[in-house]
Amino acid sequence: MDDPRNLLVTPIDGSRKQWKPVLDAEEAQQLRSLLVEDSRACVTAIVRGDSGFDLANGAIGASLLLRELEYSGLGEGMPAVSEMLRIAEQRMHTVRITGGLWQGAAGYTWAQVHLGEDVPGWRRQKALVAWVGQQDSFDLVDGVVGVGVLGLELREAGDALVEAVLTRLAELG
Repeated sequence: MDDPRNLLVTPIDGSRKQWKPVLDAEEAQQLRSLLVEDSRACVTAIVRGDSGFDLANGAIGASLLLRELEYSGLGEGMPAVSEMLRIAEQRMHTVRITGGLWQGAAGYTWAQVHLGEDVPGWRRQKALVAWVGQQDSFDLVDGVVGVGVLGLELREAGDALVEAVLTRLAELG
């Protein structure tokens, strides 16, 4: 990888400036080590069963963390993303879930799509459309807006979700 000090950035004013790292090399390495150590502890606790399936603090969120660690070259010795998604799916079937983004079906589905898994079938989307129609909350985390985020992630395949969310938001005023 190129030395980041050689990278040029273009601020909003259009000028070209050299990027200046916030941390020196030793501090950056210490931060990487802490990140890997904390990530390993988090993932280990989730695999052990100390949390649920959700995006908030469970196996779905850990799946996203693992993917980012892989991309940055820091995922060595960590479980595979697919293994963490499998754990999430197993746990999801043991509890009653909502449709919400943070702790529900929309979050699980969003993570699957974001991580490059198959686009969910119409059956799951149909269930989410029905859920949206029953909600009184427009909240991003637990309400209909979170399902809209999933619909946007799905692009054309999520048109029915986006339409349901927009309809429900109009009804909620």
